[in-house]
Amino acid sequence: MVGGFGVLFVAISGTWADVLAVAGAAASAERWRAQLAEALRAASGAMLATVWTCPPAQPLEARGSTAPQELHQAIDHIVIHQIPLVERGEDGAAKRRGKLTYRPYLPLEGARNAPLARKVFHEAYAPAGIEALAFTWLLDQEGLPLGFIGVGDGGSGKVLLERIGEPLELLARRASRTLQDSLGLARGLGAIPPPPPAPQLQVEQLTVRERQVARLVAEGHTNERVARELSMAEQTVGVHLRRIFSKLGVHSRNELLARGVVALTEQVPSSVRPGRGGRRSKG
Repeated sequence: MVGGFGVLFVAISGTWADVLAVAGAAASAERWRAQLAEALRAASGAMLATVWTCPPAQPLEARGSTAPQELHQAIDHIVIHQIPLVERGEDGAAKRRGKLTYRPYLPLEGARNAPLARKVFHEAYAPAGIEALAFTWLLDQEGLPLGFIGVGDGGSGKVLLERIGEPLELLARRASRTLQDSLGLARGLGAIPPPPPAPQLQVEQLTVRERQVARLVAEGHTNERVARELSMAEQTVGVHLRRIFSKLGVHSRNELLARGVVALTEQVPSSVRPGRGGRRSKG
């Protein structure tokens, strides 16, 4: 086996070996996602499996396939509208500090914002008959997202992870390798242009106020929340954000998170934070 997977394959047999083979096979993006979702559902014995791919570092442009297909609309709603509420919130963004990994995790069970997690569960999971949904990222060599995989089932999320966690992580690594190889081949054939050199995050270009805005945004706060935190107009936050994107060469809030900007930017002084006994600074 190539790519350092030979030793790990020894412990994988049956349907999990089949799903790893599907993950490593070249195909059109739509066909690859659909076949991988079907094979993963069979291997995991779960209610559903969903596979999403996106341009590097642009998860908001992801397209997905779900097995069984009749659950895709429900999963699309969860992935596009519900999970981001948790992932962009104080728990998801702040917890991982932008360091995405292949390790499967449970977005709702890992959320510190319990009321939000319960709301998402009752409004999105329950109507689809899902009690637990585990996710893992598909990543390029720089750690930027190329997509993600989800497995949904009834019962405990902890039990789900214990059952599928290790093979799902191995699958994410194998699938990521396939996506990287496919992108490299397409660029080599001239099908897509090579990516421009990744701009260095010249955080020192930002003013102190821009660094504070960047940090809060990368932690998952909305413009409205940032405006409250920094005592400025919401419109002013938008102006700062456009300047930040331009200076850092990023194009979205998700990219700020994925590029680890939160670890590089200015801490917001406690005097700025409301409810901590200090005087709020002026914007």
